[in-house]
Amino acid sequence: MKILMGKTSKTAKTLIVFLVAILLAACILEPEEESYLDIDEIVELKLGERKIGQPSGLEVGFEKLISDSRCPIGILCFWQGMAEIQISLKIPDKTRYYFTLDSYNHTTVDTLGLHMEFLQLDPYPIFSEEYDTLKLVVTLKISRPILEL
Repeated sequence: MKILMGKTSKTAKTLIVFLVAILLAACILEPEEESYLDIDEIVELKLGERKIGQPSGLEVGFEKLISDSRCPIGILCFWQGMAEIQISLKIPDKTRYYFTLDSYNHTTVDTLGLHMEFLQLDPYPIFSEEYDTLKLVVTLKISRPILEL
């Protein structure tokens, strides 16, 4: 019996040391970085990503690429083409709103008390290189609209 208790005691000690090591590791590891945004800043969003403003709770997302007819680098085109994207905007306790922006005609939108400007979409297409839409990042400027007097 004494031998069995000694093994149990050793197993219990090993288990306690293991659990303490896990707890210490959890305390040391940094939490995952959350994506935040504020009004009056330039924000980058990956395709499918949403960011939330603190403390405003405003949430903006890059929902999808609708079309991309931008002239690839390395090709001579008759016109520059354009990229069209869908953006979502949600104000706390409200419905999520969806709208489109493009890089040619509709680069800005004033909605829900905000001014959003489509600055660029990366990466830019390059002739003879595969175009991976999963790597798309849109750059937007979010601000309060300028009131005209």
